[in-house]
Amino acid sequence: MPDWPLSYGGLNPPMVGGIRFEHTHRLIAMAVGLLTIVLAVWLFRSEKRPWMKRLGAAAVGLVVLQGVLGGLTVIFLLPMPVSVLHACTGQIFFALVAAVAYFTSREWHLAPRIASYDAENLKLFARAFFGLLLFQLLLGAWTRHGGPAIMFHVFMGFVVLLASGAIATRVAGENATRPFLIHGVSLMLLAALEVALGFLSFLVLRNAGEMATPIQVYFPTLHQTFGAVLLAGGALLMLRFERILE
Repeated sequence: MPDWPLSYGGLNPPMVGGIRFEHTHRLIAMAVGLLTIVLAVWLFRSEKRPWMKRLGAAAVGLVVLQGVLGGLTVIFLLPMPVSVLHACTGQIFFALVAAVAYFTSREWHLAPRIASYDAENLKLFARAFFGLLLFQLLLGAWTRHGGPAIMFHVFMGFVVLLASGAIATRVAGENATRPFLIHGVSLMLLAALEVALGFLSFLVLRNAGEMATPIQVYFPTLHQTFGAVLLAGGALLMLRFERILE
């Protein structure tokens, strides 16, 4: 589409070709924005924790920023810095909303503290792992939008896989941390899936022409989607360690 915030000068463009995908993307983005406003209002009305109200406001600010960045990519024809930031803020927003969901969960409110002989190191490692995922997200967004970071992104993918395996192994090695085993193993499996999807994306995109084939769309899209899930999962593990371990 050549324009924003309108679509071909109107609100209801012809849903043909690539227009239907772009316009549907915009409609879904609007729905997410409205739901985020509803979430923030609910938090302001029902939450007694001031920091939760601030998180609701942050979610609204982030989703507005995401929409504006998306519009700027259209107006300025996909400038790399804006496109990379747009890709990153979308996944960070998803992780933030997942965190809000956890802060309202029964586990956050009711779970007993668990004593672990290595609690502080586990918390530190979980924070570092989440930071690693954020860095990998930046590399992936840079690569997706034409940056020369493909080999570094591949290397860091294996680093993420090894780190997730270390987390799964560590939580399996102590009775006190066994409640986190499913979470840790899930992150490891997600990281392995991400490496596989990244490799398949590289293979199908090597000889991509101007018109992408369905398979050249599916694998990169799945790679990006499960990357967002992995980022949110890493954020939740970090928060669970902070809340429960002592």
